[in-house]
Amino acid sequence: MTLPNMAAPVGTVKMEGSPTNELNIENFITEMRNRVKNYIYKHHYESAIFWADKLVDLSDAVEDLFWYAQTMFYTGQYHRAIHLLSSRKLIKQYPACRYLAAKCYYECKEWQEALNVLDMLDMSFTRASSTLNSSLGQNSASQEEKVAWDNMLLRNCDNSICLLRGKIYEAMDNRSLAADCYREALHLDVFCFEAFDLLVSHHMLTATEEQDLIESLPFDSQCPAGSADIIKSLYQSKMKKYNCPKEAVISEVLTPLTNNLDVIVSTAEQHLYNCNFRKAHKITAKVLTQDPYHSQCLPIHIACLVELKKSNDLFYLGHKLVDSYPDKCISWFAVGCYYMLTENYSFARWYLSKATTLERAHGPSWLAYGHTFGMNNDHDQAMAAYFTASQIMRGCHLPVLYIGLEYGLTNNAKLAERFFSEARGIAPTDPFVLHEMGVIHFGNGNLAEAERLFSKALSLVQACTNEMLEERWEPLINNLGHVARRQRRYEEALEYHKQALVLVPQSASTYSAIVGGININNLRYADDTVMLAENEDDLQKLVNTVKEESEKCGLFINIRKTKTMVISREIVIPLIDIKIDGERVEQVANFTYLGHWITEDGRSDQEVKRRIGMAKNTFSRMSKLLTNRRISFATRSRLTKCYVWSIFLYACETWTLNASLERNIEALEMWLYRRMARISWKEKKKNKDVLEEIGLKHTELLKIIKTRQLAYYGHIRRHQSLQKSIMEGKINGKRQRGRKRKSWLGNMEETTTRRINECCEVALNREEWRRTIASNLWQETEQR
Repeated sequence: MTLPNMAAPVGTVKMEGSPTNELNIENFITEMRNRVKNYIYKHHYESAIFWADKLVDLSDAVEDLFWYAQTMFYTGQYHRAIHLLSSRKLIKQYPACRYLAAKCYYECKEWQEALNVLDMLDMSFTRASSTLNSSLGQNSASQEEKVAWDNMLLRNCDNSICLLRGKIYEAMDNRSLAADCYREALHLDVFCFEAFDLLVSHHMLTATEEQDLIESLPFDSQCPAGSADIIKSLYQSKMKKYNCPKEAVISEVLTPLTNNLDVIVSTAEQHLYNCNFRKAHKITAKVLTQDPYHSQCLPIHIACLVELKKSNDLFYLGHKLVDSYPDKCISWFAVGCYYMLTENYSFARWYLSKATTLERAHGPSWLAYGHTFGMNNDHDQAMAAYFTASQIMRGCHLPVLYIGLEYGLTNNAKLAERFFSEARGIAPTDPFVLHEMGVIHFGNGNLAEAERLFSKALSLVQACTNEMLEERWEPLINNLGHVARRQRRYEEALEYHKQALVLVPQSASTYSAIVGGININNLRYADDTVMLAENEDDLQKLVNTVKEESEKCGLFINIRKTKTMVISREIVIPLIDIKIDGERVEQVANFTYLGHWITEDGRSDQEVKRRIGMAKNTFSRMSKLLTNRRISFATRSRLTKCYVWSIFLYACETWTLNASLERNIEALEMWLYRRMARISWKEKKKNKDVLEEIGLKHTELLKIIKTRQLAYYGHIRRHQSLQKSIMEGKINGKRQRGRKRKSWLGNMEETTTRRINECCEVALNREEWRRTIASNLWQETEQR
């Protein structure tokens, strides 16, 4: 703001010599005034404040007092500036001084005091002709000079005062009055972009209200000849873009500014809200190469990195911003988005919370904060964050849209519909809102209305581009297919689902929808089929029979996936010649059946060792979680049992255990415990000491395996089945010389300390068998 050079006359200084001494003082004052302003322009504030202090004593002029207070403001001495202006009684007389005092109170966050100072101002221009009766020191300005100065200050201060008043109201959370003040500031000065930016970036107006504001501004009367259209178009490029998809093109009026970064960023923003993330990212990356810290471009670029899942780029950008601007909201917003993208939600919330603390009105930070809860299925906390965002972003429909989505996820369709309707009232042409409204009607059985909403959303999306739709719209296409299928228009539904597959290939949900609408003509088995026989001839007859019966149903045996294996205790396994359609079936030494490793020697050693390796690999992949000391050991132990033990114990009921395998199993359990407790082998702690440290008396894996085996034995014994026949069958002939090989039934005898005949009798009584299992395993545990 400019002030007229109307200082009070300098008093006569009586000095010996010629009268040129008085002229030298006046020249000195003029020189000092120029130097003070020059130092302010050069940001030499300490020099400026030093000479401004001397200038005030020499001239005692209002202009010099004002610039002295300005230098105090620039150096952060807000209360000192207020004291200077109030002690000289300038606040009540001059609007510029009043505005500066209010600005100082604002910087001190003394909102009410700032308002009290601004309330002294009468915004009407008729005050410029009023008389001022107060005087300033001994040498006061003439009445005409005061009126002229006051008129000049009013003409320069009015929009600034409205802007400051709006900022104060916004800081006091009175956003409606703040919006009114920003509007007034724009009407007083259409070039006051800061007021327009606060209205738009803080989402104080809806898209309709923004357009009405633009139409009401006096561009023609305030803008130079021929420039009204370009100023209006620049403002329109900053308005909301997410309420309706539009083609991302630069207005013809802005052709002279085609290379301007702000104009280029506006096209990237439109691409972003059209879900064309790759194009938006390409534009923002190019802008940031020219201006790495472009404030308008950074939020759009961060959003593109999140959507494209470029976590490495986002990590680098976040660290660069934090190093350069640690006190800026956008820096911590970038860091929070990185942790949200990498699914580290607790850290993401911490950094996003810091971003909202630095700038409470930053809408994207509040929305991302809510997303971190929603992605973690914490719907109540997500809705709380979205409710806060909805109060801050009153002109934006996204918070209420997300609230509706959370209610939908909790099966509260009525409240979801209510918030979707509210979002539609703010942005009636947003395809996302129309899509969610259609989902609600589809769930309520109102298929005609759902189809109308889905079709309208699709037409809006297609109208903004001639290219193929983005993959983000795959659910919309699929939902149109679901509506057509429910109305028995199967061919049309199938066409929609095929279009969805073009957007997102290999989508399981889309394939399942297609299967729901057409006949199945290609049946495949999900499980393996095993045929057992005592000799080669019987197996060939069985294969031939299965082949003949399958072909009657149109099914054929795939010889490339069919194998034979001989289970024998012989050192040299005999070869067999099984053929299908004259082609020999390959003979193998082992194969996987339902995830279980079957070997030709009939032992369990390889399967147990394979399971141990799988368990260790799973633990290693989850080691960051399972070794994190911020999580209690009890919780980590439960997670280990859920994710690691379950993999190891798969089909453990069929294992035949010997002493070596039991040692391997105990070693696996201790291996897991030592890594969970972060106990190094260098500490040379015994297993007993490790168990005491983690609060256990003994290992548990072997007990679980034996419990499951006994339960499985009882289940087979009580039911007539092929497994029972095999288990109770006898093999004729003599066994080989040497120690008897341990069998699965032998494990039962060792565990229960009973003969197998006794076990057969007891197992028929379920309750008695359960007591036997509990008592024998308890005794074994005590012995260990």
